[in-house]
Amino acid sequence: MARDAPLAAEARWAELLYERSRAALAGGASPFVALLVREGALVAEAANEVRQRCDPTAHAELLAIRRACAALATRDLTGATLLTSCEPCLMCLGAALAARLARICYGLPLARLAELLPSFRPAGAGERPPDVARSMEMARLRRPDFEPLFVAWTRGREVRDPASTGGIEQ
Repeated sequence: MARDAPLAAEARWAELLYERSRAALAGGASPFVALLVREGALVAEAANEVRQRCDPTAHAELLAIRRACAALATRDLTGATLLTSCEPCLMCLGAALAARLARICYGLPLARLAELLPSFRPAGAGERPPDVARSMEMARLRRPDFEPLFVAWTRGREVRDPASTGGIEQ
């Protein structure tokens, strides 16, 4: 089970993450946003681009990891922290493991997103492969509260054919 992120260590990044998520929602996009921080500096950030790219892998977490690797000219992000507005899916966790991230801090638990969107069934909601627990720390950001952003986004977001998009219009 994830523990709460220490407020002192992630407070400034959590606030920036919240502001970016809020801005994405205000701009008509989903509030899925990710920041990648290493050695106290913001290395990369990204918002979900699944719909814009017609690419089911264009999650904010993957894009942030890709951008960080490009910016640092390495595939090894040892020591880095990924902050995300929502707990990463299994695909994003796999990328985080491959990049050797030290820590992931997230806002909304994936299981809660599944409750907000009953037709959305994320693979592995509430489950983590054993390697995650051994390889990196997972911590939930309690403040700011990301749930209101996702509640606002999920209103009216159910799609007619849940099988076509995993039950969510991203």
